[in-house]
Amino acid sequence: MKKNKNNFIQKNSPDGGFLQSNEWRNFQEVVGRKTYHLEMRDLWANIIEHQLPIIGKYFYIPRGPVVKIKFDNQLTEGINFFKQLINLAQENQAGWI
Repeated sequence: MKKNKNNFIQKNSPDGGFLQSNEWRNFQEVVGRKTYHLEMRDLWANIIEHQLPIIGKYFYIPRGPVVKIKFDNQLTEGINFFKQLINLAQENQAGWI
């Protein structure tokens, strides 16, 4: 399954998707950053939580989300993804995405 996800990311990301790989997400956790992941059938997003002194907490999705090129339910899945992302940000008190 992991190989299939890496293939999905590489195929649908213009730069190969390294910054959306689980390896990069794991590295971020090792250096002390909190991470999140949202995944749908044709959409993938690794999210890194950051903190700034004045602005506060925000979510960063480096080179993402990765979306399957030309999939049928793009609008529906996109709306559902952003709803989940906004809910995740609200639950974790992130002021910016």
